[in-house]
Amino acid sequence: MPFSKTTLAGFIIAVFLGGFVLGRLSIAPVHAQGLVSPLTAKITQLGSLIEQMQKNIDEVQGNLKALRAVKESLAAGARTEGGLRMLQEVPKLPAPAR
Repeated sequence: MPFSKTTLAGFIIAVFLGGFVLGRLSIAPVHAQGLVSPLTAKITQLGSLIEQMQKNIDEVQGNLKALRAVKESLAAGARTEGGLRMLQEVPKLPAPAR
């Protein structure tokens, strides 16, 4: 015997609401035990670490650009007369941040 559309819709809504209520009941003890606050602190700490890592990566990329410039200058100096002149024009590497 097939169900009517109204009965089927009512059943689906009842199942959804039942799952919603049971889900809310299972989340309530998490707040009561104070597990959310340490998790938030860990996520914040992770975000700070990722930000520091990005800064370090940016610094390394800057150092790589300077090394490439040195390499190009050395290669150009070896091909031209007065290679020492080219070495004097090499940009200085930035000091590492600490």
